[in-house]
Amino acid sequence: MKFTQLPVGSRFLWQGERYAKTGPMTAHAADGSQKLIPRSARVEPADAADGHHNAAGGAALPRADVLTALAALTDSLREHADTLEGPQRSALGSRIDLAERDFRRALGLPD
Repeated sequence: MKFTQLPVGSRFLWQGERYAKTGPMTAHAADGSQKLIPRSARVEPADAADGHHNAAGGAALPRADVLTALAALTDSLREHADTLEGPQRSALGSRIDLAERDFRRALGLPD
């Protein structure tokens, strides 16, 4: 399987090491370091062998809990953005929207 086919949060084996996918081209190694993984890298899903877990090694979270946490995070960030002035306020608001969209897409959720 190619790295791009794994969903974010999946654990996998690559070059004899265990990783957890954290983004489209990034993963955390068991030692906590972040690695850049080529999109075309051939990986072996670890979840199939030891049950589905999230990147921290715990049970997968229900989708509703993830969406609730995401909403709380973005609401908090938007409250902070509202305290800023002019271009900073607009730039941070746009960046929050973009990050939320990217997060939802990474999980296969609608925008």
